[in-house]
Amino acid sequence: MIGQKNQWRCPHGISKARRMWIFSIILWCLTNGLSRGEGYNAASLNPTDLLPGKKELMEWSSVSPPEVYLKEGLFDYMDGGAELYLEFNFKRVAIQEYTNKQGSSFMIEVYQMDSPNNAYGIYSFDTRGEHPVIGQGATYSSGLLKFWKDRFFCRILSLDQGENLKSIIFAIGEKIAARILTEGARPHILTYVPRENITPESIHYFHQRVTLNNFYYLSDKNVLNLNEKTEGVFFEYKPGGKIAKVILIRYPRTEDSLAAFKKFLNLYLQDKDFNNVGSNEEKEIIRSVRDGEYMGIKLDRDYLVLVFETRNKQICQDILRGMSRRLRVRKSECMVSSFCCLVRRTLAHGQNHDPSHR
Repeated sequence: MIGQKNQWRCPHGISKARRMWIFSIILWCLTNGLSRGEGYNAASLNPTDLLPGKKELMEWSSVSPPEVYLKEGLFDYMDGGAELYLEFNFKRVAIQEYTNKQGSSFMIEVYQMDSPNNAYGIYSFDTRGEHPVIGQGATYSSGLLKFWKDRFFCRILSLDQGENLKSIIFAIGEKIAARILTEGARPHILTYVPRENITPESIHYFHQRVTLNNFYYLSDKNVLNLNEKTEGVFFEYKPGGKIAKVILIRYPRTEDSLAAFKKFLNLYLQDKDFNNVGSNEEKEIIRSVRDGEYMGIKLDRDYLVLVFETRNKQICQDILRGMSRRLRVRKSECMVSSFCCLVRRTLAHGQNHDPSHR
């Protein structure tokens, strides 16, 4: 555990300019010391490879050897919260605490997930704060720096305050990220989120019910048939000023999305006619739920779009249909892009085998 809060102290008699000079030297050593370490492809990395050593941190030293927890032991480290990491297919974590002679301390946690999608997912759980340029996305707030890169998610936490320690934490984060030579793509489903009228920090990627309920509570029951093979994104959308809550979910097959559509009508909306819903690829239902608010659900092939907390039926319908159009446009763009890539590869292959190009 991180020690109790201590203030950053310097010996008496050292001028402010001298203290700032010493701090600059420490920060330079941190930056350049870590930069001399090797970089690695994410596939060949373990979390312990990313923890800085004593020589790299100069005046900071580790309190004890790093702790490593695998999937089966995560509940031993986390008293609550482990379920969230397990839903994102957590593999292992390495944890180490560091302290200096002044009594300041910080903790580094490096989590390895099974894929970049899931590293982004656990990062997206809470992105409120300032956003330094570290890794593929970073957030800093109240002494905690979080960032993700490829299949890794990192937390650096200090209970001490002060811009000096904050700068040191940023420098350590930058160099840990630099050691991971590869980057991973963000989840493709994020491409369907509108670019305008969005609250950026409200965008959350998820797979299963526990994670979704942390962003927007629906039910203790799995009313949307969420599982490890589904993927979704939640975001706040305000096309008309008032914020609406939007959920987009992709299912492995159209039969799965249809089954989830029917289950939602039955358990959440308590619609007695849910069994009469046909097997058409597109369905749309809008209901007035409470206090003049409307919610809607739309089935579009292997996707479900859900909208909550709109102030009238028209806005709800506009959002549902706008999301459906985005799905179709983006799918068409992807097909065109894939076709162009195929043509380029075919032409390149033909040139490589054409004697006239030798």
